[in-house]
Amino acid sequence: MKNDELHIITSILAGNTERFSYFLDTYGQQIFTLIVRMVGSPEDAEELTQDTFMKAFRHLSDFNGKSSFSTWLYRIAYNTALSSLRKQPNEVLSVDDRLWNNLTENEIDRALDEEDEERIEQLQRALEKLTPDERALVTLFYEEDRPIAEICHILNQTEGNIKVKLYRIRKKLYILIKTGGRNKMKKEDSKALRKAIGRQPEFRLPSNFTYRMMQQVEQEAFLRKKRNEKRIFILWAATLILMGGSALAYLVLTYMKNLSGIEETLKNIPEDSSLLQTFPVLLTVFMLLAVLNYRLNTLRYRKFMEKEK
Repeated sequence: MKNDELHIITSILAGNTERFSYFLDTYGQQIFTLIVRMVGSPEDAEELTQDTFMKAFRHLSDFNGKSSFSTWLYRIAYNTALSSLRKQPNEVLSVDDRLWNNLTENEIDRALDEEDEERIEQLQRALEKLTPDERALVTLFYEEDRPIAEICHILNQTEGNIKVKLYRIRKKLYILIKTGGRNKMKKEDSKALRKAIGRQPEFRLPSNFTYRMMQQVEQEAFLRKKRNEKRIFILWAATLILMGGSALAYLVLTYMKNLSGIEETLKNIPEDSSLLQTFPVLLTVFMLLAVLNYRLNTLRYRKFMEKEK
């Protein structure tokens, strides 16, 4: 992992949320490209890209540095897109088992290596018929030239599974171009396939993507701070209640001569008891400070929302 990225993450976690824009500028388009290849719709892809970066920001403290930040981010993007696609009906492509089993690797290599225009156009149409996870694998391996070890981490699969899937994708593409739509991988192979991938529609994120995302990030950071303050307030209130209850119980147990009634117990409490005199004052001061803090935070939040509008 890049040391400067680790430093940026540390800075963000320390409260400098504006530095998150670095990751938006650096990886925004790459993440968008992967997602749009999977889901097909640029509009849906932009929304899922936003979801990906918001998830990354909310869980930034969970990043352990065992992989590069981009690999960690790609994995979030892949899982986010898959989760969205599971809610939609998917068309299952059936392939004749006899045709599938009778293919040889040399036959596939020759077909995918032909660089004539007709073959490239056939492959472009065939790529659209792959499943979303297959398109993700093709994008990562062929289009972005990512090493298999990194792809394994992104897709959470073993190296053996990735290689088998790549081979089956090549086989599937061959069947698709031969029927008209019904082992070891080498990147120098399949020239026509690489050209077809390169000619896929290129969609771009809006120019104001980083700006809009940073608005969401700043708002999320502000709300997170308010939630933390609320937790602290509740903790202090609970502590104070416990302390007050304990003090009251101590007074009752200390000065109660019998259990006949509270009235006699209260009479036995010395009038000059410092604990009895200071406790109500402390409780009142604490409650006033809590109310004042709440009002200040409310005003700050309103000003923040007005500024965002």
